[in-house]
Amino acid sequence: MEYRDLNARPKDSLRATVERMREEARSSKTGPTGVKDFGEHGDAVWTDGDGQQQSVRTIPSALERLQEELVTGIATASKFNTVATSTPAETDGYPEGAFWTIVELGPPMVETDRWQLVDGAWVQVGLDAGRLVAGTVDAGLIDAVALAARMVTAGLIRTAESGQRVVIDSTGITLYGINDDGAEYEMVRIGPSGDNLITAGSTMISPSGVQAPAGSFDSLAVGGDTLGDILAQYPRGMRAWGQLTSTSQLDGDTSDYARRGEIQTTLEAGRLYRIRLSEHFVEVTGGTNTNIVEELRYSFDGTPILHGTTPNEGTYRGIFARNPVFAGSATAVNGMEFMLDTGSWSSGRGFWLMWMIRPEVAGRPVRVLATSFYSPVLSIEDVGPSMPSTLKRWNDGDGGGGATEPADPTPIVVRRTQTWDAASYGGDTRNGTVYQGTYSSYGNRYGGWVFYPAMRSALAGSTIEKFEVYLENAHWYYGSGGTAVLYPNDGTYKGILGSGTTSANWPRYAGRWVTVPSSWHTQIANGTYKGVSVYTTNTGLTYYGQFKGSPTKFRVTYRK
Repeated sequence: MEYRDLNARPKDSLRATVERMREEARSSKTGPTGVKDFGEHGDAVWTDGDGQQQSVRTIPSALERLQEELVTGIATASKFNTVATSTPAETDGYPEGAFWTIVELGPPMVETDRWQLVDGAWVQVGLDAGRLVAGTVDAGLIDAVALAARMVTAGLIRTAESGQRVVIDSTGITLYGINDDGAEYEMVRIGPSGDNLITAGSTMISPSGVQAPAGSFDSLAVGGDTLGDILAQYPRGMRAWGQLTSTSQLDGDTSDYARRGEIQTTLEAGRLYRIRLSEHFVEVTGGTNTNIVEELRYSFDGTPILHGTTPNEGTYRGIFARNPVFAGSATAVNGMEFMLDTGSWSSGRGFWLMWMIRPEVAGRPVRVLATSFYSPVLSIEDVGPSMPSTLKRWNDGDGGGGATEPADPTPIVVRRTQTWDAASYGGDTRNGTVYQGTYSSYGNRYGGWVFYPAMRSALAGSTIEKFEVYLENAHWYYGSGGTAVLYPNDGTYKGILGSGTTSANWPRYAGRWVTVPSSWHTQIANGTYKGVSVYTTNTGLTYYGQFKGSPTKFRVTYRK
């Protein structure tokens, strides 16, 4: 069917249609021109295009029905689309399928909801986004199965009006949950700024720190030091210990060693240990005073300490003592201890410790007395990180008999760890940061920091054991972090000297202590190296970064 002149007035269209049908009836080719009289029962029938039988006698009644429908449509045409600020209240006078649109008056005027008359009742249908075609849609409610856009700008975006939902607005992103009492609470909040930048349950992350009831970390750094490095500076306590709670056998009539106690454990590299035997009681038989010899002896990696009654090859004397023992009663014997430094070790080693005793003269058997309330204790204790002895040896006296007094050896006066700030920074810098690496057309950029004169004076002529540099990252090209390369400098920010040291897998924004190679130590102590720079010839973006200028520090362990 073809529709024409859709804009004509309804009454004119009806009149034209009726006149056209009458004209067609008058021009019928079934007979002569004029009116055909079928009589009271005559008719003309035919089959239309839909296969339905039609009759001339039914045409007048069909025209009457059409006229009635058109009159009704004309009467209700003004109510097919209604725009209002409230919901529809009645249905009288509204045609089936009519729309009622609710708006908020502007400017601009915003469509907030839509209703439709369906089966004689108003039904809320909302805004159907699938029927909108526009460059800009300004609406209070859009109802769609799926909505795709290059950009959505809104004051509020949420998944629901209440209950568990996600809300995005100018204060950030919030996930609301429902607790056991049915009340809403914030499960997760993200920024955009303020004291609680990110909140997840009981955990809050802000620019000033993280507050959480518990945490589990593969690694943890404080002020650039890992937790392991921090704890390594403190004693780790008892490594192994044991006690003798019953009296030993007499050692026989010989003057050979007899074993009285043994401990086996593992010692770590880079530590200092105190090995100790407590005070104890010894008894001699035979009615004669005597002297006893005691020794703490040790070995490594499973080497037996005694071969029969003789110390084995590859074992070491820790401490040796000679004490008098008086016949007729138990004699209290002083304890013994010695220090063992594992600073030269590359890894941990098995450690065996044995307490041995013998009479100085054969034929005077001795034994160790012990009960549960006076028990000799043998112990191995970690007292801290490795450190060399700094004992200052004095040799007062004339040597006896008028001999010339020997000269005092050169002492180690002090061993200390001291931290200094950098005196200044410079080179390729911007907004308080020092560049490292190559990006785009800027070329290779680098810079550094220099030592304070007081620091150089303190280290002059010293023996440096460890030199560390603290840097705080301000930017890496990759979010996963980057690689820093440190070089000594000549006191100018870009005056690169010597060989560099690399620190990889450096997280973005993290501070880190970097230990420089021992090959730098002598040149720092003699004043050749006067600062530290970040510099690399590698053009990869992993090496492109920036470091804050001000937080840089130098921590030095040295003897002088």
